[in-house]
Amino acid sequence: MIKIRPQTFETNSSSSHALVIAKASSDYKTLLPDENGKIVIEDDVFGHGHESTDKLRRTYDPALKTTYLVTFILNHEESRVDEYTDRLKHVIMKHTGATLVEFVHNDGNIDHNSVDIQTDVLSDDNKLKEFIFGTNSYLRIASVGDDYDEDEGEDVK
Repeated sequence: MIKIRPQTFETNSSSSHALVIAKASSDYKTLLPDENGKIVIEDDVFGHGHESTDKLRRTYDPALKTTYLVTFILNHEESRVDEYTDRLKHVIMKHTGATLVEFVHNDGNIDHNSVDIQTDVLSDDNKLKEFIFGTNSYLRIASVGDDYDEDEGEDVK
């Protein structure tokens, strides 16, 4: 069966990811700072059959979407780490009211076939806000053997 997705890049990779950004939302989710006004995001492993994200197919969760972006920045964008982390921290602080945002590097990784789809989002404050906090924007992960069957895997709201 062939599925047509207008204006969508498709790959024949065994693992591919998509960042889906809905048009400007009127409804937003948020991340909650701790009692000291701090938000901490740690990188993780996406793809490669990793246990923490292997069953994940689509997530609308701001924390998981932010974790994905942080993983990309800290592990795949050495030349632009400062630019991207500064922008991401600014957008998070502005939206959440946090006074401090910290990113922790724990040897996370994104499957090499899905790298480079993130730079457009990371270069624009509005796209970052819509992707992370917009209720209709999501991260889509497809792994080996996944044919984008919407009934398989977990959707994380």
